[in-house]
Amino acid sequence: MTSQIDKKLIVVGRFPPPLDGQSVSTARFMDVMAGSYSCIAIDTMVPIDTRFPDKISSFRKIGKRLRAALSEHGDATVIWLSISPQPLGHFRDLLTIWPQLRSRRVIAVVHWGRFARLFTQFTTRWTAPGATASLSRVVFTDEALSALCSHWLSSTQRVVVPNSIDLITQTAEGDVTSKTERGPGKPLRVLFLSNMIQEKGYLDVLHAAFLLLDASVPVKFDFAGAWLTRGDKNEFGRLVAQHGASESVRHLGPVTDRSEIRRLHREADILVLPSYLGEAQPLSIIEALCAGTPAIVADDGGMPAMIDFEKAGRVVPPRSPESIRDAILELSDRETWKRCSQHARMKFLSTFSTDQVQRAWIELITEVEREQGVAL
Repeated sequence: MTSQIDKKLIVVGRFPPPLDGQSVSTARFMDVMAGSYSCIAIDTMVPIDTRFPDKISSFRKIGKRLRAALSEHGDATVIWLSISPQPLGHFRDLLTIWPQLRSRRVIAVVHWGRFARLFTQFTTRWTAPGATASLSRVVFTDEALSALCSHWLSSTQRVVVPNSIDLITQTAEGDVTSKTERGPGKPLRVLFLSNMIQEKGYLDVLHAAFLLLDASVPVKFDFAGAWLTRGDKNEFGRLVAQHGASESVRHLGPVTDRSEIRRLHREADILVLPSYLGEAQPLSIIEALCAGTPAIVADDGGMPAMIDFEKAGRVVPPRSPESIRDAILELSDRETWKRCSQHARMKFLSTFSTDQVQRAWIELITEVEREQGVAL
């Protein structure tokens, strides 16, 4: 019998830098599987400021690296962590990644809540079904997102494996217990942790902050994340100054230190991420659950399921500062907050812990290899 550490995985995905949800998830997958498999990394990251002709050249080079890895490690299972849910990315994949994967064992991972649109949009509805039919498995982060693709992918082809977070961002049990017993602070500390993209909902959180401050509710808001444009940064500063909120609203800039991310979640009373980008399973929500921090999320993508549909926080309509305000006021009640905090930690341990995710992945890879006659 071959030992698992002798088995190889070719991991195709976007690796840091820069740090974003998908690149961090790819690095986390490598960490989780490193003790069980030998992983060969194929980085598909292309800097966002790369000019179009250079992007084409970069994509071709990625395809060549993948082809070389497959040639050298022909018995390896491919874990494709960067399959694109967008039409342009889909056609890029068709030209660079898919040709290398014919007749291979490939497990693709969907990191987006609107992947099903590939099967219905006019530009991709003819190519997406045929391309995905060749995949050994397609991994979704929750059952609802998997079900959205049930018309095009069979029940045996679809699998659910949640995301996980790196060990350095995980809050220790004792710290969570102390936090839950202490209860929400006065002033209440509210955290927004994500890239500063308007569709992530940071302006909705900001306007909710103004509503609370206007009502003399004692709150402190921390925004942590990188700006995509100088104009957005200037507008944020202008609004804070206009409302006289500089003592209660801070922008901390991008946070790349993983231990600092843990501290922010540990000290926060509430995480607010009202994104309407169709996200599947944002890591910042998992980090908050680990810290026993209730989360307020938008009714979009896979986020409501992450907090057990309000057992570990609140679900609000997208683009609704008033709903965010009301949810924060609800969670400021000590007993309500404590119940949500306790459930948040339980949700992390039962669904997103390293052991749970690692076990699910090993079982999945073993199952796929057994089906295809690989010596175990």
